[in-house]
Amino acid sequence: MRALLALLAASLLLAACGRVGPPRPPGPRSAITYPRVYPAPTAEDRALAQERTRALQEYLSTPAGREEYLRANPGAVLPALPAAP
Repeated sequence: MRALLALLAASLLLAACGRVGPPRPPGPRSAITYPRVYPAPTAEDRALAQERTRALQEYLSTPAGREEYLRANPGAVLPALPAAP
């Protein structure tokens, strides 16, 4: 009887380890193509990302912009502003 209970306990503990099935990539299944990767970004996507990065850098270059950003994103860490000429 004890052996049966020990076997049952061990099987329940091992059954709780991990998820069943193969690993799945993050994101919606409709956006994943064979062999389970996201489509490569286009030149337009890269240009838009660069423009957004430039706009954010410009916004954060002012003390008021940094203060507003830090209020909206508590815990964010920003590099120090360069010294004014």
